[in-house]
Amino acid sequence: MKFTFFSLAILVLFSCVPKKMATKTDLPVQKANTCFENGDCTVEILKNAEILIKKDDTGQLYVEIMPGVKNVFRYSYTRKKLEGIADSGYQEIVLFEFISGEINLHLQDKNLQEAKLIFGRLCYCKGESGYFRISSGDLKLVSKGKSVKVDLKFQAMVPQIIHELKETIKQD
Repeated sequence: MKFTFFSLAILVLFSCVPKKMATKTDLPVQKANTCFENGDCTVEILKNAEILIKKDDTGQLYVEIMPGVKNVFRYSYTRKKLEGIADSGYQEIVLFEFISGEINLHLQDKNLQEAKLIFGRLCYCKGESGYFRISSGDLKLVSKGKSVKVDLKFQAMVPQIIHELKETIKQD
């Protein structure tokens, strides 16, 4: 009886360990070519990662980047905070995943979800903050050698600063 109780306790203990988030491996965060006034922009590729899109209790989307067999493109624009104004933080994030290797990808509109294209607007913007699936736009991605070239135009369901990205990321 003691052995069964002890075994059950060990099983419960180890089943509660959180899943490990994807790490940035050996690719550094780079300054983005495309940036906007009064902010900082970065771009990175997370190797061996995948995007999990989930919903919380209120029905809002949220994103987890987990270890996987694909790569995740992440672009981030962070507006500089306004002095003396609480809750002035503002960030926009663009995420999508793609397979490794040499590829020439072109997706449009509803097909953008094949790459799990997600737009994040994180701010104190009542009813217009969070993560949103993108189903209107055009994504071109060319991965060749140690270079990934991204050309993206899109429209989100909420106000946005980022409408277009043209980035070339050099991989080591």
